[in-house]
Amino acid sequence: MALLNIQYRGNIRCTVNETGTGTSVTFKDALARSFTPAQAGAEAAGGPIPYRFDDGPNFEVGLMPLTGDPVTGGTRVVESSSNSNAPINLTSAAIFSSVLRADDWNEMRKCIMAPGDLIVSYDESQYVDDPRPLVLLDGSTITDGAADFPIVAARYPDMVSGDDLVLADPRGMFPRIWDGGAGVDPDAVTRTASIAGGTAGDHPMTDQGDAIRNIAGSVSGVGTTRLGGASGAFDTSGATSNGASGGGNSGYTNFDFDASRVVPTADENRPHNHTISLWMLLG
Repeated sequence: MALLNIQYRGNIRCTVNETGTGTSVTFKDALARSFTPAQAGAEAAGGPIPYRFDDGPNFEVGLMPLTGDPVTGGTRVVESSSNSNAPINLTSAAIFSSVLRADDWNEMRKCIMAPGDLIVSYDESQYVDDPRPLVLLDGSTITDGAADFPIVAARYPDMVSGDDLVLADPRGMFPRIWDGGAGVDPDAVTRTASIAGGTAGDHPMTDQGDAIRNIAGSVSGVGTTRLGGASGAFDTSGATSNGASGGGNSGYTNFDFDASRVVPTADENRPHNHTISLWMLLG
């Protein structure tokens, strides 16, 4: 069996090495095309033979051997008028390599991400000119999404509602690594489904309400005994004087509790945080 090896160089290049004959290799989506590498002259006699993907009039992405300049050189060897997603048939006995141009990188990225994979981003809207079907996880419903994106539906059955996909909605929430029975999350079994009808308990894609550890304290002094003072989150008020001696305060009659005296407070419980957006690749 022939060997296919894909190596990524930086963020826009890949090298495909193939030995043997009759190999059938399927790339995902728009990169899936049929071709026969050039067999003439020195190219057939030995490798590596450089190629590049390029746009063409009758197909989305083609494979062209380089004759010099890596951007403009070469003659077309790949052409498909149907734009079908047929396998790429590697029939050359030589070892060859293909180099992606930068403007074809968006297409190549489809080969290194699976439907249902997540992308952490700073984007508020889908990437400009990004051909991939990315969606922001915002709880919205994709009509006929389960039928149109069956791989996502199979990976995340909790998102399936009939023929539709109902996206999870983690907006404004802190992610928590799945406990998976480790016992680090003491209330994991009480986690709730993030989507109506979904799985609850110690599973990914579940939610957990906010909570804090209990804050306890005490005061002393009953009957005729006055409160002598307070510390931390406690404070005293209602000072009384020592009537017998005519002197200063002898104690306090009231106290209150305010956590903001010792820790930062807000209208929510939160750790130090940094905002991101979370996107899913549908197909």
